[in-house]
Amino acid sequence: MNEKIAIAYFSHTGNTKQAAKKLQREVGGDLIEIRKRRPYRSSEKVMIVRAILDRLSGSLPALSEIPHIKDYDKVYLGFPIWCGRCPQIIISFAKLSDLYTGTIIPFYTSGGSLAGNSQAKLQRIYKYAKVEEPINMNKKTQ
Repeated sequence: MNEKIAIAYFSHTGNTKQAAKKLQREVGGDLIEIRKRRPYRSSEKVMIVRAILDRLSGSLPALSEIPHIKDYDKVYLGFPIWCGRCPQIIISFAKLSDLYTGTIIPFYTSGGSLAGNSQAKLQRIYKYAKVEEPINMNKKTQ
């Protein structure tokens, strides 16, 4: 049986997008970009402040469109690590696809941080899926 694979990712600066494309070359599958309805400002300082405020307030950013993953056997879910955590937009995406029953494989990029509690947080949302240990794409590209 051929597994149907998706590589869903959020990328602010382009690093995670490049990691997603690299992963696609390795495993195949469909690329799905996760985008905010109102994109983050380009300034890194403003973006970091916004990310912290979103997390502290529990705000879940609206997506520009809702990607559907239910027909995939395996979903690689990519994101940057911001302030030691996955961005709230990933939580928005996860909550919109929380009934998914396949395998979620998180992958991340960062300036040096590890994935923190991302796996546990995603597993709490994806109650019916298997969430594997996150892949550090910084190590894969070195």
